[in-house]
Amino acid sequence: MPMNWRRGASTWWRRRHSGRRRRPRKDGSRSWSAGRKPRAAKILRADAAGAAQAASAIADYLRSARLLAASEAIRLGQRFGFEPATVLDLSDQLGGGDLDATLRRDVVTRRFETGVQLGLVRRNLDLAARLAVATDTRSPLIDATLAAWSAAERKLGYGADHSSIIKWLETLPSLKPAPEQEPKPETAGSAPTV
Repeated sequence: MPMNWRRGASTWWRRRHSGRRRRPRKDGSRSWSAGRKPRAAKILRADAAGAAQAASAIADYLRSARLLAASEAIRLGQRFGFEPATVLDLSDQLGGGDLDATLRRDVVTRRFETGVQLGLVRRNLDLAARLAVATDTRSPLIDATLAAWSAAERKLGYGADHSSIIKWLETLPSLKPAPEQEPKPETAGSAPTV
């Protein structure tokens, strides 16, 4: 009787998990797989509590800022007769290069050697803002970006590399107010301070 029970359990197991098989991993170990592709190509490691939510929020912020900037550029470009795809190619065609490559090569490594002056970028942002006003194209991100780049130019200078804008961001004060310092108690025998 125990033999039949095992055989029945084995059949039940195969039916229950049909399509699943142990597949070898690259390191030689085995894991269960149902023939599905992995959900993520990379695993991000983070130690802080809440890091997964922070990573998701930061990624969505970056994605949404890029999408908004591209959408504003498309609208402004259309006012001048450009096709949307052409507007998206303008940065590469006019020497701007790939933004991701610039961020990794110059900002992450802190080399800041793109050869593009911060003041020149600010000047072109000013021109884009004036074009938006002239064509009655509401562009809130252009206005906010121009304000930020103008402040960065005042702090870093016209000739600073445009990828060094992160240096300006790092000089901004914290959102938390500075803690109030308590007055030091006077020690016995010392003269009072005024």
